[in-house]
Amino acid sequence: MSDAGTRISNLPIPANEDDWNRLYRALRPIVYSELFRVLPRPYFGAEDIWHDLFVRIMEEPQLLGEVSPGARETYIRVAARRRALDYLRKARTSAAGSIDEIAEPMAPVSDPSMKLDAEKAIKVAGERDGELLRMRFVEDLALGEVARRAGESYANAAVRIFRALAKLRTQLSKSAG
Repeated sequence: MSDAGTRISNLPIPANEDDWNRLYRALRPIVYSELFRVLPRPYFGAEDIWHDLFVRIMEEPQLLGEVSPGARETYIRVAARRRALDYLRKARTSAAGSIDEIAEPMAPVSDPSMKLDAEKAIKVAGERDGELLRMRFVEDLALGEVARRAGESYANAAVRIFRALAKLRTQLSKSAG
């Protein structure tokens, strides 16, 4: 049992605000250590999962009371791990077009003739999205670098590039048809 586990087993079931604060401080490192083992970097959702778990304990403090004091750390670790896995499953099975599916819209363009075609197509996308497309496909920058240079989050840059490419595909299919 870890040092934090010993502290948890010694804590009474919270009866007042000070008890809850002590329990919060004792559980936090345990829960985060489990979340960091399960969630991919940059650990999106970790804080939400932690607060959700703690609120559940606050709403039903008898849950901890039903667990023997020596097993509380294990109980908390398993609960945190399960919530993290549920979070990942939910993110994976959410509506089509989630960030998992669009994180890397396309590989960078290497062929010089394709880069010229890309420049022409980028002009159609508009100034704002065109700049992202130019950095991604003409300059061959990784998506993370494109996001950094544009001053946007990785997810926002990925979504904008995905939507701009969808817009270009639609325009190309109209002009070809």
